[in-house]
Amino acid sequence: MKKDRGRVPKDYRAFINFVKAFAIIWIFSYHALNARFMMRPFSANFARNVTERFFVDHSGLLSYLKGACVLLFYKGHLGVELFLVASGFGLYLSHLNRPATWGRFYARRAVRIVPLYWAGLLVYYFVGMSLDITPGSLLQSMFFVQVYTKHYLDFGPMWFIGGIVFMYLLFPLFVRAFERRATRWGLVALSFALYPLSLWLINATGAAYGGVVLTRYIPVFVLGMLVARSVHDGTRLHRIVSPNVILSLLAFAVYCAVFVAQSYHRAPLALEADNVLAIAMYLSLGLPYLVIRRVFTERAIGFVSAAAYVTFLLHMQWQFVVASMAIGYNLVHYRQLPTGVAQFTSHYEFIVMSLVALITLVPAAYLIQAGYDRLVGVLRARLA
Repeated sequence: MKKDRGRVPKDYRAFINFVKAFAIIWIFSYHALNARFMMRPFSANFARNVTERFFVDHSGLLSYLKGACVLLFYKGHLGVELFLVASGFGLYLSHLNRPATWGRFYARRAVRIVPLYWAGLLVYYFVGMSLDITPGSLLQSMFFVQVYTKHYLDFGPMWFIGGIVFMYLLFPLFVRAFERRATRWGLVALSFALYPLSLWLINATGAAYGGVVLTRYIPVFVLGMLVARSVHDGTRLHRIVSPNVILSLLAFAVYCAVFVAQSYHRAPLALEADNVLAIAMYLSLGLPYLVIRRVFTERAIGFVSAAAYVTFLLHMQWQFVVASMAIGYNLVHYRQLPTGVAQFTSHYEFIVMSLVALITLVPAAYLIQAGYDRLVGVLRARLA
């Protein structure tokens, strides 16, 4: 057992890569669906339609398939929480196996994420994804301040990188708490209380806070750290949550039950259930992983995983470009404007457009990431 201490079981390493790959596809699909149904009351209608199509509407198989799609993709924004599970796992296991000074840790993190993030911001800015973006907003986003303001959505989902930086800032405190078993599990319990406590403090003080309450994302990051600690110490937790059919089915049942219950509850704390949904989805990915492994190699899963960060940074911009080309084709082909924004493309054309965007973006993102990593390696070698 001591000989394998700190080593990531090969199958579990591939599973973490699968989690990242699934997360980026989940996010991509969510934003594609959100764009397809642009100005419609996406949240309320989709949540209601899930229960109608599964429990009321028995008009046919197509209705159930639509309901299943809604059930899966409606919560696609939780893909960012799956990223945080993987991030907590990778960061803490790396720290346990190769401890470094905190200065060196932050330097590596900055080199890893900041230049590519800035490039993604500039692409978003110059592609013209929003006419309301100002240079001041760009500057705020470049230094991760936008996530704490009401303008956090000026650059779409890229506010999430500010959330990752928030976790990096707290990471030394988490590591200190994880040194002892009692404080480790105390942090786990506290992490679930921090979000409702944050909301209570904001309401109690009457603060006009319009940003993201980032304490909501701490539990999933800590979960990743817990699994990493189990791998390092050779304890049972990572074996319990390893891919298996029974756990996947039970976890997905929990996901469905919480999702349906949450759709009827609109209080702010209903968002706290998103942590449960994200953890349930993480645990339910074992069965899809086992199936996918029969079709694709570990290398193929790692390919998508390696491209995940750049794909996340560019997916909204690339969807916009591909959609613009599809709209232009329709205008030339039909020689008339549609009656509504969402009618620029048919459902069939929308599916094809989304697949084209995904299939072309992921390889390009992989090449960008690989090229950047090679450049960083060369510069480090010359400076050494």
